[in-house]
Amino acid sequence: AIPQFQRAIELNPNYSDAYCNLGLAYMKIQQEQLAFEKWQLSLKVNRNHGPTHLALGEYYKSKKNNRKAVAHLLECIRLMPKAHEPHELLALIYLDQRLHRSAAPELQEVLKLAPKKSISYKRALYALGTVYHNENMLDKAAALYGRLLELEKHHVRALINLGSINFQRGELEKARMHFERAYAVDTSNQWLASQLEKLGRLLRGRRTTK
Repeated sequence: AIPQFQRAIELNPNYSDAYCNLGLAYMKIQQEQLAFEKWQLSLKVNRNHGPTHLALGEYYKSKKNNRKAVAHLLECIRLMPKAHEPHELLALIYLDQRLHRSAAPELQEVLKLAPKKSISYKRALYALGTVYHNENMLDKAAALYGRLLELEKHHVRALINLGSINFQRGELEKARMHFERAYAVDTSNQWLASQLEKLGRLLRGRRTTK
């Protein structure tokens, strides 16, 4: 692909798409400096090239330069309002900084914009579920984990988290069901094994006292 993009630039030095795609091609072969230079040239040709702002946002995120990453991603959102990718990257930046309340609206945008059943959509369901879980908004968290399990029934972390919510609510049968489903996938998980043993004792105790 690299020679084709180079040829396209030779034919049209103002072809911002070609500069952007050439940068992406260089990134695939770990030529970061060359990629960065091509993206800079892309913005020199067209300051309002949304895909280049997205590429630079991801680049700066990988370098832990969150200030520049956020600036490019916000510009991408302005230029490409129907794209889910910049919202997903922003959410990841905020989650890394434990800014859960800033991450939540970005994840909600991903759920509005990303194709249903896509990896980005499923990741957003889980991430937003954990945000609500951490904020003790259990109904919202459980609903999101449930939606994720409709798409990916063997998602271990969603099963564990939903089982934990059931346990917190005293819904021991539901908790055991979700933990059993998770353990069937991850049989080496000692924590799940201990939780199932604990639930077995609690349920037997309930039956004894009735």
